[in-house]
Amino acid sequence: MTHQQIIVSDMYNGMRLDKFLRMQLKDYHWSQSFIEKALRDKKIKIDDRKSASSDRLSTGMIVDIKQVPSSYVVQKDKYLHNEAKDLKKYILFEDDHIIALNKPCGLACQGGTKIAVSLDDILKCIDPEIRLVHRLDKKTSGLLVVAKNLKVAQKLTGYFKTHDIHKTYIAIVHGKPRPAKGVIDSPIMIGREEKSAHTSYSMMSSNHTYSRVRLNPSTGRQHQLRVHMASLGCPIVGDDAYGEAKNSAKLMLHSFSMQLPPLGEGENEPLMLSCPIPSYFDKYI
Repeated sequence: MTHQQIIVSDMYNGMRLDKFLRMQLKDYHWSQSFIEKALRDKKIKIDDRKSASSDRLSTGMIVDIKQVPSSYVVQKDKYLHNEAKDLKKYILFEDDHIIALNKPCGLACQGGTKIAVSLDDILKCIDPEIRLVHRLDKKTSGLLVVAKNLKVAQKLTGYFKTHDIHKTYIAIVHGKPRPAKGVIDSPIMIGREEKSAHTSYSMMSSNHTYSRVRLNPSTGRQHQLRVHMASLGCPIVGDDAYGEAKNSAKLMLHSFSMQLPPLGEGENEPLMLSCPIPSYFDKYI
């Protein structure tokens, strides 16, 4: 696209920059990751100063968009918008505060090395105000809750930090955990620091090779459930980091249910959410 300078009119006063860009340049369908990169590279500025996607616009400001390559944008964003349409079939619940999704195995929550498209990219195509408040590993399937605005995101983030959100996972593990029910209280290394980690577990059923277990983490450390089950000598099936799985194997770990405290004014009852267990779990037990 060619160099453009757009003067912000009254109707866009207070709008986020990323949302403004999508509305003004809808033929390009820019993804959040592309907008972030263009801002980092100073290809997009407000009043000739480096800006951020979350900056709020004021009437009379000048949004300066320097020449950026459009071929990559159009190609990637057509894909993202198709993904956004597909993602809607994974919505389990939606209200004024949150969207609960059934995240498929293999979809990364956020971008990174070797991550072409993330859930965060797709969600920003639906609405740039949507925010991730927790994450699942790329290979973990199941229930994931996103906030529909900053206020709700801040509230949910606080609840996660104070452990007021109760989560249940279902996993298929090798062997039989002994004892069949218990609490794993074992710290996990995060970088160079040990962090406390607690997981309650109970065996639901088993056969001669595998067991289906229910897992309730009271802390949310990275890879906590995978590390803890491996520490029992029962690594999760498909875990190529802490078990003996091949890279192609599906991780048999599923975010099954979540209990959220009330989020809206005047609401008194907690919200219970659950997510169907994938049918491929049944081939093990």
